[in-house]
Amino acid sequence: MDIFLATGSPPPSLFLNGLFQNSLTLYSLFESIGYRCHCLVDTSAAFLDGYRSLEPETYVQNPAAYRLAWYIEIGHAFDAEWRAFLRRKGVRIVKLHLGNIRHIDVEMTCHMPTTTFYQHVIGNYDEIWTSPHYLANCAYAAALYRTPCRTVPYVWSSQWLCASRYVPCPWFKTDIVVAEPNISFQKHCLYPLLLVEAFAYQYPEWKGRLILQNTERFQINGYMRSRLAASPLKDRLVLRGREPLSTILATNPSAAFVSHQVNNEYNYMTLELLHLGYPVLHNSKAWHRVGFFWDEERWAEALATLRSMLGSPHKKYDLSAFSAESNRDAWHTILYQVSSSSSKPRLP
Repeated sequence: MDIFLATGSPPPSLFLNGLFQNSLTLYSLFESIGYRCHCLVDTSAAFLDGYRSLEPETYVQNPAAYRLAWYIEIGHAFDAEWRAFLRRKGVRIVKLHLGNIRHIDVEMTCHMPTTTFYQHVIGNYDEIWTSPHYLANCAYAAALYRTPCRTVPYVWSSQWLCASRYVPCPWFKTDIVVAEPNISFQKHCLYPLLLVEAFAYQYPEWKGRLILQNTERFQINGYMRSRLAASPLKDRLVLRGREPLSTILATNPSAAFVSHQVNNEYNYMTLELLHLGYPVLHNSKAWHRVGFFWDEERWAEALATLRSMLGSPHKKYDLSAFSAESNRDAWHTILYQVSSSSSKPRLP
């Protein structure tokens, strides 16, 4: 039995878009269960070498070459007529959302009111799936798509991590990296910026740099531009664009990280930094026992925790329980349940 994983146009690099890493993680997972997987794309890419891929036209021209059981859209949607075509062939059709669709919908209209963005193309789905950290979006997705929604296991694999190693340095020389853009209230660089500014004031012996990533988005926010220009750390600020985590770590092997995620508990970057052994101050409440946790409502405690983190020996955390491989049986059960709801179950 075959599974098509629809992901649209591949980016220049596998590491510029986490959705393709997620797709290939699921590709390997479903292959281990017994399915034959294919990436449904409109163009190819070098990182797809070693993976089956095809364009929709290839399937239309010769559908008999495939025993298609599942069609799963990940971060990309073809039109409803295409899905209707697949449904007539008995294919089970699912939309997998791995982002915070409710907040994306709100913030896109706020920041880009003149832009037409086809985030949701509804019609002809059997189910909508979402990740555990977006459980609150299930009711919204079910109403939006008029389709049942369920939470599926976290999609992550350590196979995509670089072989980077943290290189300790004196705490007062440590650079601090903030990788959140200033466009979303849930991934927000402003609070970490304020925290590091307050830290530099309280601990003047700290002479490291503050490195802000993803700063292309600052250009659409006049407040953020003026705020950075007035920062007491403006002479120690380094503004960088969007880069893969491997590049950030290679450029800053002795850096510490401060992250800010609200309603985004199982953030990929936080998990990978902890897994690799880098010091990271995070506010993901689900992981408050792992690494160093801060709460923006307890400012003095956050400053003390940041100081403690910079002066502490660091360790790697075994977070393999969050990997897709560890949840293989759960995925197998979900595929069985959805397939069994059909009069003609489509199992390998």
